[in-house]
Amino acid sequence: MANVQAAKKLVDLGYEFIPGMKVSWIVTDSKKTPQTVEPFISGVEFTGKPDYKYYAERLAQMASRITEVFGWSEKALMTGNQQASLFDEAFETAPIKKPEEKPKETKATPKKTNLSDFF
Repeated sequence: MANVQAAKKLVDLGYEFIPGMKVSWIVTDSKKTPQTVEPFISGVEFTGKPDYKYYAERLAQMASRITEVFGWSEKALMTGNQQASLFDEAFETAPIKKPEEKPKETKATPKKTNLSDFF
C-alpha cells in the first residue's frame, strides 16, 4: 500500500510518525506493483522524479468525463489531437462580410483640428 510505503520512508528520513497520521506522497513509478512512492514533505525540496505519465493519464481520465460530450475521449486527450469530420462546426460556412466603405471627404466634412486651433 502506497500510504504505508510513504510512512516507512518518512520514518527512515528521521521524521516522527504517529499512527493515523496523514502522509502525502508522489508516485515515482506506477509500472511496478505496488507502485513506488516518495513522501512529500511541505517546505522540503522534492528530489525524486514524479511519474509524469501516470499523472497525465489520471488527469485525462478525469477530464474525459467532462469533454466526452464534445467528442473528446481519454485517448484523444492523451494524444493531443482529434480527427475532424465534414459535419464539424469548423467546416460550416460563415456569412460573407462586405468591407466597410469609408465616407468620402466632402466640403461638408470638417477638417481635423489640432491644439493651435483653440488659441
